[in-house]
Amino acid sequence: MKILLLGTTLAFCSAAHADNFLSLKAPSKADAETWLNAFTDAQDMTRDGIVLKSNLKREELSELLKSLRTKAETLFGDVVSPLGDCTKSVESVNWYWQTQISLITDPTTDTDSKALSLVTLAWEGGEYYATCSRMISALP
Repeated sequence: MKILLLGTTLAFCSAAHADNFLSLKAPSKADAETWLNAFTDAQDMTRDGIVLKSNLKREELSELLKSLRTKAETLFGDVVSPLGDCTKSVESVNWYWQTQISLITDPTTDTDSKALSLVTLAWEGGEYYATCSRMISALP
């Protein structure tokens, strides 16, 4: 009975996502490269000390990352789509950014802990970027 239930669930889920995979068209290379350039700049800003110190700049970057996430989903589909690594990339950087802001603005966290956490976050924050960049380079 469990196997039947599992099989039915998988068949239903696969069918539910089939339309997403079949209807997704690859974006134009120019649009994808424009998005990647803007995303690369935003990703660089997450590591900029001047941006981190300014409340206004932090808010602007947070809004930019949200906008890039929306644009990524429009261009590349959701995170489970064939080009979803670009969407995952911006989600990953946004998670890193929001967590970094929380760490920096928390007065109870000591400086050494903040530094170690920020280094770890920086490593994890770009984990899908290389795959996304390669996929965009391979577009016709």
